[in-house]
Amino acid sequence: MRATRGHQSGLTIVELTVALFLGLLVVLALGRIILASQSSWEQGRDKVVLQQNVTEALEGMARSIRAARQVVVVSSDQFETYDETGALVHTYAAIGSGASRRLQQDGVDFVDRQCVQFGVTPNADTTSLSILLELANPDGVRIGAETRAVPRNISYAF
Repeated sequence: MRATRGHQSGLTIVELTVALFLGLLVVLALGRIILASQSSWEQGRDKVVLQQNVTEALEGMARSIRAARQVVVVSSDQFETYDETGALVHTYAAIGSGASRRLQQDGVDFVDRQCVQFGVTPNADTTSLSILLELANPDGVRIGAETRAVPRNISYAF
């Protein structure tokens, strides 16, 4: 401001305080927007990782079924694959209950997520198996998928 009639130019302490307060409000609002965006991004990323886990597990089991000479469906949540010599290759099973339920391959956790649902069902024509898998994150996000595995040169035992 211009000095006129003996007054000094500049801002008063009240004007500075109001300006600082308004600036602080703007910074706080921007911070909340950034934090909300980051949280949303992390949730989306977690869903993508969970979907990848489901897809990779289903693809791995289907690949094992296609490579097997024999598949034995032990129960609705367990099956075994055997090679051409009759040797056991892999056992897939849902073990445990509740939040500790895990999908295992040969006794080792196949994925590091809670297995909410795992089902193996031979189709009526006994030419393929339907595999249903649903996994959950620790925060409760659930993602599931189903695939049909068609084995080559195989015999079934149900």
